[in-house]
Amino acid sequence: MIDWNKYNSPYKERINEIPKQLDYVLTTNDPIDKVEIFLYTELAPNIKHQLKIYNVIDPLINTIDLHLTQFKESRIKLAVFYFLEYIFSEYIRDSASILFTPTTYKLASKPAKLLYESEFNSYKKFQKLFKRHYLNNFPNENRSLGFFYESLFCDSNETYKKFITLLTQNKIEKEETNNLLIALGYLKYSNPEINTISNLDLSKFKNYEFIDISLAINKIAYDEDTILSYIKSTTETNLVWGNGYISVCAGCSYLIANLHSNYNNQTKVISNLLNAFEHLKSNYVDDYGIAFPNHYYLLEDISSIIFKDLIGKENIISSTDLNPIQKFLFNELSERYKVHTYSMLYAGLPPKNSNLDELNTIYDIYNCYE
Repeated sequence: MIDWNKYNSPYKERINEIPKQLDYVLTTNDPIDKVEIFLYTELAPNIKHQLKIYNVIDPLINTIDLHLTQFKESRIKLAVFYFLEYIFSEYIRDSASILFTPTTYKLASKPAKLLYESEFNSYKKFQKLFKRHYLNNFPNENRSLGFFYESLFCDSNETYKKFITLLTQNKIEKEETNNLLIALGYLKYSNPEINTISNLDLSKFKNYEFIDISLAINKIAYDEDTILSYIKSTTETNLVWGNGYISVCAGCSYLIANLHSNYNNQTKVISNLLNAFEHLKSNYVDDYGIAFPNHYYLLEDISSIIFKDLIGKENIISSTDLNPIQKFLFNELSERYKVHTYSMLYAGLPPKNSNLDELNTIYDIYNCYE
């Protein structure tokens, strides 16, 4: 029997509501949309406030873990997973760094796993829950999501080999192919120790929609004009990567494909990406108050890739500490586009001529030069 009062919650007086709320979610026959609304409007505020996750999440995960052992209802099972993904979204982004919803960072911040150790331990419980109940168990119509999260939570040689087997033995559906191919490229990017296949033959997929994104992220010859058209596109797709933004998926793939090219080519690629950023920004209509619309999402992922070696080092740096490509991106953003990113803050790089004492009080880093 769980003594819920031993745990902390944003609203201590409401902590005894949590087991009743959880029981409703796990046993109800209500329509799924009603359950989802309940999860985010009623249960979530008792667990998370702004970015802080309270330790009442631990018995909640334990209860879900016990229940899912016998749980057969896939719609509720998926709703619970998405809910926990929302709770731990900052930790997922911190470990993934690209192609997952961005988050905000303070200057030269510690990695989340060092900043909030108890929360990170709860996040590891969530990962174990995924491996125990969701890995290889996503419904057929959601298998692409399984590839996505398996890449994020299990970036290992075993995962890479499993995906290669699915690909080469034709064990996936056509609409799943690009999501799996992007997963392969992401795995190679995120974990350089993976023993990848350098001569991967993807020619049989050449007529698939968005295949150039998959080719680029796997560093296989792609059509640059097609990629550039995707990066400027406002279309949302069935790709599970990058929140379905084709611009973000294409932009990351394009940059990763050219990471080790010569200086002139890399600066050309970055210039193309920043032109796309400006195009997306000028065509964006803010109807929903999204924190990271496609143009800022793209900018965060570009800077996460370029500043990858500095992120999480906890050192405040200046432009003199940057390599030539990092310096080029920083100068372009600060002088031409008048914008900064949270990823560059995370890398320890403040905006030009900024007051460090006031920097972390800026509400919107993208408009810090205004």
